[in-house]
Amino acid sequence: MTQSATERTNCTFSVSEHNGAQPWIMIETDRPGLRVLGSGFIGLDMRDDISFDDALKLAELLRDSVATISYTSLK
Repeated sequence: MTQSATERTNCTFSVSEHNGAQPWIMIETDRPGLRVLGSGFIGLDMRDDISFDDALKLAELLRDSVATISYTSLK
């Protein structure tokens, strides 16, 4: 039987650009955050047809809708 362990933490979403061109959304967790991330973060790369303004709107929707982020390890 598989056992699992889940960690949850609050998070925020912000928008940046790769080399001033393609937008991406950064998912930052409260510290200490999720152990699996260490001192890092998760990034969501946008498709080529997504503008910076569209990415800002998506990040705002995520901030308004997502309560926590979780990671589940299976053993």
